[in-house]
Amino acid sequence: MAARQGIDAAGGPRPGKHNWFRGATLRTYDAQAQRALAALDGHLDTGLAREVWKTALDTPWTGADIRFHGDAAPGNLLLDDGELAAVIDFGTCGVGDPSCDMAIAWTLLTADGRQAFRERLAVDEATWARGRGWALWKHSSPALGLWAGPTRRPRIHAACSRRSSPNTRPTATEVERLPPAPYQGTFPASSNSPPVGPSSGRVASWMAILAPSAGVLVPWKPLSSVAT
Repeated sequence: MAARQGIDAAGGPRPGKHNWFRGATLRTYDAQAQRALAALDGHLDTGLAREVWKTALDTPWTGADIRFHGDAAPGNLLLDDGELAAVIDFGTCGVGDPSCDMAIAWTLLTADGRQAFRERLAVDEATWARGRGWALWKHSSPALGLWAGPTRRPRIHAACSRRSSPNTRPTATEVERLPPAPYQGTFPASSNSPPVGPSSGRVASWMAILAPSAGVLVPWKPLSSVAT
């Protein structure tokens, strides 16, 4: 990541619909994030989550363009004997605000790993805050499907299934309505499956985003015991 950020950004692709606006302002997803947090109300301390989100929105990127990957996620990191060997899936790469690549600090790393990651990249407070916002968005948006209730959940699942099928594609309207976040292990296996609770999948892992100390990812438990 440090090597990529050192590459000349001149002529690089700008953020847009083609890359889900990675590298642009998080305000693009403000309405979606607010809907997701409303859906999570009663399951999490959404007041604290909104504070994290607001801080991210209030620290805009004002620096020069920097090259970013756009989808720095565990599934895009290839290992060889435990060592990073390659990075794949550059479909969302571009030039702009690199904070979108910081989200992996919360979605993958432990507290110690997160600190080492930040020090290695010399990430400033504002960029770190926006990265935390990207992590919150990536983990809260799928909850629109998890807590959508029996009426909307089957429709979301069906559209996601079509999106991942090599034979069919969703309509443009469906793509616009779906949260562009990873779905693996998040949605029910079928429309008849029971709702995925807050103790399973990726939803539990973003609890660390709300911890002021940015601690290690923890199993589901009342947020009051995590964020103190």
